[in-house]
Amino acid sequence: MVDTRLPDRWLTDPRYLCLSDPAWRCFTNSMMWCNTHLTDGHVPTPALRVIGYATPDVVEELVSEGHWKPVEGGYQYVGDWEADLGQSTAEYITRNREKARLR
Repeated sequence: MVDTRLPDRWLTDPRYLCLSDPAWRCFTNSMMWCNTHLTDGHVPTPALRVIGYATPDVVEELVSEGHWKPVEGGYQYVGDWEADLGQSTAEYITRNREKARLR
């Protein structure tokens, strides 16, 4: 099981306070999706159908506010997945799963 962390500092960070409610929900839902699928912050375009709140306006808001950037096949969270966004990388999770399996 992979946990998605939402740091408490985000509650007062202007970068997140300016997001509309649907954009905040899409941002956090897609972060959970990325962690579940070990994509290190890559959101494939087809995944937007199941993430929720990912209307064209919301996606544009996340891009224009600097949270996502368009990449081939979808979008990528802006910033380092681990250092800036506080999430575990796919490599870290895979390594820990293998260690647990070997125990």
